[in-house]
Amino acid sequence: MKYVFPVIILINFILFSSCIRGISKIDYFYQKTFPLIISTYNVDKSELYLNTHSPLSRPPSTFINLVGLHSLDENFKKKTYCLFYKVPQKSNKSLGRLQLISTKKSCQNEINSKPIAFINGIQELMIHLNDEDTIVERKMFFKNTLYIEFKKDEESRTLVFPLYNYSSKKKETFKRFSTSFNDNILKGIKISMTTRDLELIPDPIKTIGEYSDTYLNHNLKICHNFDKRCKEISKYSCNKCKFGWFNVVGNNNCKNTTLKYCGRNRCGEKGMPACVRGHEAALKMGLENNNGCYEYSPAGYCNVGLRTSCDGNVLICL
Repeated sequence: MKYVFPVIILINFILFSSCIRGISKIDYFYQKTFPLIISTYNVDKSELYLNTHSPLSRPPSTFINLVGLHSLDENFKKKTYCLFYKVPQKSNKSLGRLQLISTKKSCQNEINSKPIAFINGIQELMIHLNDEDTIVERKMFFKNTLYIEFKKDEESRTLVFPLYNYSSKKKETFKRFSTSFNDNILKGIKISMTTRDLELIPDPIKTIGEYSDTYLNHNLKICHNFDKRCKEISKYSCNKCKFGWFNVVGNNNCKNTTLKYCGRNRCGEKGMPACVRGHEAALKMGLENNNGCYEYSPAGYCNVGLRTSCDGNVLICL
């Protein structure tokens, strides 16, 4: 009996450790840093590292200060955060590390301070912050928004931080009756957020899909799906789609349970999914009771001169 209590403690420790390991380090970093970064009102930028559109690779095994972020706390007091990246060696990619540090001084003097949050084992990092909405290699980067792109375990990830208080435009001399606020994302508004506002933070962003993905290429990603009995078989993840999402008619005709794909909506075009017709309207047009995907199905409609047909489990236009 004298060994029972230590064994129970050991078992509980193992179970707790397994739960911690199950939490994504990237998602933890994003949840921890999001409320601190989005209230940024000014940014110390380096043209060496910002908007390069190619992975940072030099100098290897060295911490570089990507940006300095001047932010506001819950009492609208000024705070400064430093985003550091340890560039990995080509021969040992596990050395890559991203970390956020709080400072009362210059970011250059805080490289050894304790980080608020960090991610180890990353590579091919790129960071973007643009003055205007910009498209690069078919990727959209919105103005006054910080993007951090990288790879971890061969998986591409993008963390997005809208800087609601920030304006990259040069400040003009204020005139009579002019506003003291910058031309930021939310004009005339200043945002202050802290960790107590975590319930307002969206799900960790993991962008799904590429601009070139199409139904014809068979590379669209499903972000919500149901079976013939209207039972959910793929949980909703369309909020993570990189270039939007759209509904298609699947192999059921259940109300409000349409199949959803990530990607640009080209419904009604030849070879593409049919546009979804309203459920009640389709029933009045003779929609069959047990299936919405069949030849000439009224569950969807196409451009002039085309008809609906079933391609596997998706209603398309031919």
